[in-house]
Amino acid sequence: MGDIILEKGCQTSFSLTSFARKIEKLMEENANLTVKLEEKDQEISYLKFQMKEMSKKINSLEREIKNGGEGYSCEEILGRNLSPKINSIIKNSLVNCSRQPKGRRYDNNFKTLALGVYFLSPLAYRHLKPLLRFPEERTLDEFVSEWPRDPGCSNSSLKCLELRTRGFTQDQKFVSILCDEMALKSHLQYVPKYDKIIGVEDYGDENHTSRIGNSAMTLMVQGIGGMPWSHPLSYFIVHGSCKGDIAKKYIFEAITQIQNIGLIPCHFVSDQGSNFVYLSRILGVTEERPYFQVNGKDIYFVF
Repeated sequence: MGDIILEKGCQTSFSLTSFARKIEKLMEENANLTVKLEEKDQEISYLKFQMKEMSKKINSLEREIKNGGEGYSCEEILGRNLSPKINSIIKNSLVNCSRQPKGRRYDNNFKTLALGVYFLSPLAYRHLKPLLRFPEERTLDEFVSEWPRDPGCSNSSLKCLELRTRGFTQDQKFVSILCDEMALKSHLQYVPKYDKIIGVEDYGDENHTSRIGNSAMTLMVQGIGGMPWSHPLSYFIVHGSCKGDIAKKYIFEAITQIQNIGLIPCHFVSDQGSNFVYLSRILGVTEERPYFQVNGKDIYFVF
């Protein structure tokens, strides 16, 4: 056999046996790679199929847009994958893009959305108005003026306040509650739109009398963190001046409603009228304890 080394127990040389094992290993690796290649080919085929389907959808949408979307609503053209707010903005932009400013029409949902943008930043609103065909500021003023203006803290006032404070930082959520009274000229008037007589003592709920009101108690929310701002919250038609115990009821209700929309009232500010001095006494406010509590939160009483 010369110099050829034989493997123990085998007549085949060691070099030939080692070469055979390498071939076997390479064949196994080749088989594994072939399986992976088949899997990748299947994935590529599936992706190509998806690309064809997406291409068909894009071509269909382009044809619908080019034809003006006849027979289809904006929601069907835009699809169901967009959020309702984005869908509303695009829909109104498409509808109003070819109309003159005085001929544009907006639904109440879009006006509410635009009002929220305007409250957050009037400068940003003026920048977005020509791009997204937002309504004029005058339109928003008329929209807000149509909201009910009944005595008491109405849902529309709270909704407007919630829109205004949406997106506030934690520091911007700290607010003060301002309360004041003003004299009114006694006058009764019938409002056909609401089928009611205004001018009598009215607190916005079942607590109203037949006495003619000659003063008004007002509540206003004012921001004390970040940029200063203020927002009228509610008013009450009163005969004479509002008694301390009655004022306590509606002030507590207003503070609770403000807390429920995420704001943090920490001050209550009033003048030194006798009714407010009496209110501070029934709330237990003293020099040593200059605050009262509403829902477990301290509210400092400030004259």
